[in-house]
Amino acid sequence: MFPFEEWGKEQHYTMPDIVMSLPGTTNTDWASSWPGISTVFEVKRDGLEDPVDDASATIKSGKLQTSALIQIAKSARNLLHTHRLLYAYTIGIYDDRARIFRFDHAAGVVSKAIDLS
Repeated sequence: MFPFEEWGKEQHYTMPDIVMSLPGTTNTDWASSWPGISTVFEVKRDGLEDPVDDASATIKSGKLQTSALIQIAKSARNLLHTHRLLYAYTIGIYDDRARIFRFDHAAGVVSKAIDLS
């Protein structure tokens, strides 16, 4: 859900796979809204959804990859706007590999794949 109700109808619904709370949070309902979320993890079982091509270091243009990238970018957007951040980090996990995404208000940068096996 978009963090600002006023403009929520104009945005697409997002639901992260795993979320992390802000440090020191003890309240159990922090995950129900964006103000309580500090980091987002998107987990995809199939490595085919990894949006970055390691060989050419470019963004893949397939439907699955584009959808995965849009989902992680929307979560980053919600973190940026909710917490009024200059940049936000999100993590994508694709089978046995992970990538760290850093988004700001103009662009995004992605790390090389990190082998989790």
